[in-house]
Amino acid sequence: MTQIQTIKHETIKHHTSRLAPKLSSFLKEAELTPHEICVVYVVLNGRRHKQSAEVLGCTEKNVKFHLTKIYEKLNVKSKSEMIVLLRDVKEAGEF
Repeated sequence: MTQIQTIKHETIKHHTSRLAPKLSSFLKEAELTPHEICVVYVVLNGRRHKQSAEVLGCTEKNVKFHLTKIYEKLNVKSKSEMIVLLRDVKEAGEF
C-alpha cells in the first residue's frame, strides 16, 4: 500500500467510525461501500464538494461520482433528498 493509499484508508476509517452504529448499518444495508459511507459522512457535515474532496484526498469529480452512486443506492435524486431520507430514518428511531 502506498503512502497516499494508506492516508486515504485511514481517512475512511476515521470518518466511518464516527457514524452512529445504526446509521452505519442502514447505509451498509443499502450496499454502500466504506468509501461511499465516508463521502456521506463528510457531506452530511456540511462540506461542499470541493471541501469534501480536500478532506477525502480525492478530486471534486470523484466526490460527485460517488454521490451519484450513493443517490442511486438510496433511491434519491439529490443531496437534499438524501439528507431528508436520513433525517426521516433518524426520526423513525433507525439510528
